[in-house]
Amino acid sequence: MALILSLVCFAAYAQQTVTGTVTDATGEPVIGATITIGGKAVGVTDFDGNFSIPDAKPSDVLEISYIGSKTQKITVGNKTSFNIKLEDDSENLEELVVVGYGTMKKQDLTGSVSSVSTEQLNAKGAASVMGNLQGNNPGVNITQTSGRSGDNFNIEIRGKSSINSDTTPLYVVDGVICSDINFLNSQDIERIDILKDASSTAIYGSRATAGVVMVTTKGGTHVSKEQKPTISYDGYYGWSKVARMPDFMSGQEFYDYRFMKFLTYGGNQTQHNQTGNPVYQITPGTNSPIEQCLLRQEKGDGPYLLKEMLNSGQTYDWPSIVTRNGSQQNHFLSVSGGSESVNYHFGVGYNKEEGIYKGDDTQRINFKGSVDAKINKFISAGFTINGANTKNNYANDDAIKYAYRSNPFFVPYDKNGNPNQIPGGQAALGTASGSQFQFSSQQNPLNVMKNTSKKRETWRLLGNFYLKFDIIKGLDFKTTFSPSYTHYRQGYFEGYINPLTDEFYDTDMKNNAANLTISRSFGWTWDNIINYNTTIAKDHSINLMALYSMESSNTEKTYWAATEVMEGTDWWNLKSGEFDAENSSNSYSEGSLMSYALRANYSFKSRYLLTATVRWDGSSKFASGNRWGCFPSVAAAWRINDEAFLRNVGWLSNLKLRLSFGITGNNDGIGSYDTQQTVAGPVYYPFGAKYNNGYYASNCQQRPKVGEINRV
Repeated sequence: MALILSLVCFAAYAQQTVTGTVTDATGEPVIGATITIGGKAVGVTDFDGNFSIPDAKPSDVLEISYIGSKTQKITVGNKTSFNIKLEDDSENLEELVVVGYGTMKKQDLTGSVSSVSTEQLNAKGAASVMGNLQGNNPGVNITQTSGRSGDNFNIEIRGKSSINSDTTPLYVVDGVICSDINFLNSQDIERIDILKDASSTAIYGSRATAGVVMVTTKGGTHVSKEQKPTISYDGYYGWSKVARMPDFMSGQEFYDYRFMKFLTYGGNQTQHNQTGNPVYQITPGTNSPIEQCLLRQEKGDGPYLLKEMLNSGQTYDWPSIVTRNGSQQNHFLSVSGGSESVNYHFGVGYNKEEGIYKGDDTQRINFKGSVDAKINKFISAGFTINGANTKNNYANDDAIKYAYRSNPFFVPYDKNGNPNQIPGGQAALGTASGSQFQFSSQQNPLNVMKNTSKKRETWRLLGNFYLKFDIIKGLDFKTTFSPSYTHYRQGYFEGYINPLTDEFYDTDMKNNAANLTISRSFGWTWDNIINYNTTIAKDHSINLMALYSMESSNTEKTYWAATEVMEGTDWWNLKSGEFDAENSSNSYSEGSLMSYALRANYSFKSRYLLTATVRWDGSSKFASGNRWGCFPSVAAAWRINDEAFLRNVGWLSNLKLRLSFGITGNNDGIGSYDTQQTVAGPVYYPFGAKYNNGYYASNCQQRPKVGEINRV
């Protein structure tokens, strides 16, 4: 029984500058080799293969990687200079790559496919799969949309692929198409393959314009035969802090800025001419610009407020009041084993991230089960199930916005330590009466955070059940049924604050508001695949694949809203308030897709490669008579390094020339009923002595257009 444990430890070490030279198997300098420490890139070799890393610790482990070479790991220790020789990675070319409805050797690829292994994916230690994937693939741009915990990422594969809709790629997890992959636990992923060009993505036809992300989770097929039960644990704990924050003004900087704002030209031309400098002034006196600038206090002719606060150090860093240092942790415990006929893999994971905004956090529990069995000589079967429960607590957007807008002289708390209702108002500042002696009527971000609540809970379940028949040598048939289910519930409550007491109104809850959203989605895919592999005269390799696929999905969504909701019940007691019928809604949509596909791969001596693919998709989203589209592709490749004139060139490990053309579509960018005549509303109108609700025609005519077509 093996136990794998990963923890984060800290110690103090002397730091030093480490230099070195990286060469290939023939001794030639390697240009562009990447050096990482703990998954973080710290250097790249120059034209002479040299690198330099400042502030390296003796305990640091240098990881040197380069395309086509085996990755090397070297502990710094007491050395300050290294000569590193990389070895060719011939096994890398034999690696199997997931290409959609099958696998291929990496050396036999004709399309553009990049892969990330589980070691590469988890080296970064980010809280989400997309965060770990970020920066690991050339041509794949991944950006985070915000600094919130558990928030989504934007991903673009080879730039913008659509002018009408988003550029989110198609995600396929163990053969199941889903909307994202952040619900997965990174430790449970075996590999991720990204299909980039039209030649490789055309097998997914009308949904592949933005690229395809293929995720293979750990399962029974990756367990060796006769393996005893093995328990494995992977985990980490880390911290995060605010980065790249705008440089907000300090108290002194804002004081100087405000003072300059109230300065006016003195108009003393004689003095100007004598000194050569213009003369500026602020007019003194009661209710004068000087008192407005520095804010006269309420009692008599007391000192100016801003000057007194600045001298006593009573200024406030408002962004730091609503932010904090975050933390993240991830754990995955699994058990796997196998025999001659049955392999299994089960696991459970826990992920928690406390965001940099106060009140912002995410928790996720994953569970996984996979079994593969050899029933007899001709039949095998198996299943894979991935499930996740995610809980999100969201910090209030307005509170963060108000805090960023607050200047250092806004007073957050009163003398009793309670949050001021209006931190930039007269009551909080203690200034003279008059709007000119206050900053703003903006609410206190602390109260906004306290009196609002937004939470979301999501359940995700993906299944994959297959039955495979080995008919004759080289010919097999596989049928796969893949259901998916998503359910989420999101609630929001916003309380009304009494401006006199900074507390909720107990009797007048007119402005309390709450809403509840419940959504359920269910879909299934049934794939039937025939594969044929053969080799003729040792030099000619042929692979043929035929696919028939059916897919159906439906989504139901309900949104309830109410006002005057009882304080303390959040969104669980909407009937205590006034139902907001005008803004409440419910909806239902469904769609289906039927597909046929053919693919042929030909290889001569593993040197000259040819791939041809064609897929026909019929989608219910399009108008009758225009629902079918054809998406062909063809690609050729030449492994030049296998030619006789390059075979003995030691410094060249792999050189391939590729040429491809394909057509893909953007079916996922079309709504379920965008091409059909629908109605919209309700619209309220008077009829007789009362108001009635009615509906009006929308999408007045059927649009036969079949969406975007990309030719690449």
